[in-house]
Amino acid sequence: QESGDRFYNLREKLIILSTKYGYPSQDGRSDILNNLGWLIVPVLIRMSTLISLDEKIITQEKIREVFRLYYGDLQTPLQLDISYTRWSFIIFFQFQIETLLKILLLHMEEKNPPRNYSKVVERILNILNIPEKEKKIDILNVLAYARNAFHSNGIHLNDDYEFIVDNLTFKFLYGKPIDENFSFDKIHYIADGIIS
Repeated sequence: QESGDRFYNLREKLIILSTKYGYPSQDGRSDILNNLGWLIVPVLIRMSTLISLDEKIITQEKIREVFRLYYGDLQTPLQLDISYTRWSFIIFFQFQIETLLKILLLHMEEKNPPRNYSKVVERILNILNIPEKEKKIDILNVLAYARNAFHSNGIHLNDDYEFIVDNLTFKFLYGKPIDENFSFDKIHYIADGIIS
């Protein structure tokens, strides 16, 4: 329930940002803010489904009927669905943030941004003269590290690296899966830190 509330609040924050800046509908910045908001919807739907089952608001038979899971274990596919939704959220959220930052840098410098995401982040933070730049760099890079691990089925294949963001630790250890770093609460925290 708490994670669902946090994601709902994150979606509301994105709607406020989109309204506040009022980018025209054909502007990439508007598209990306809307896309980020819509990425949260499947997370909320999955969480609500599981909560509804746990609280017996909806029966397993109804879930079977809706999802056409007529035989076998119901818990396993629902847990896998949540896991895939979590990974999909990380990947798509990161792609949208990366595109948004490149569009912003293009508008600020009026030249093509670098292809390397970490260089884009560094240049934007330098231009904006952001206080606590190192902390913001870590927040902006955590999901990029996770996304990169998906190229090798969720296994980190680069040098060990550890991000500590406001007492949350994200460890990327060579040859190890990154799964334990990314509960929905941690994902929400990073997504909220990026948006803020």
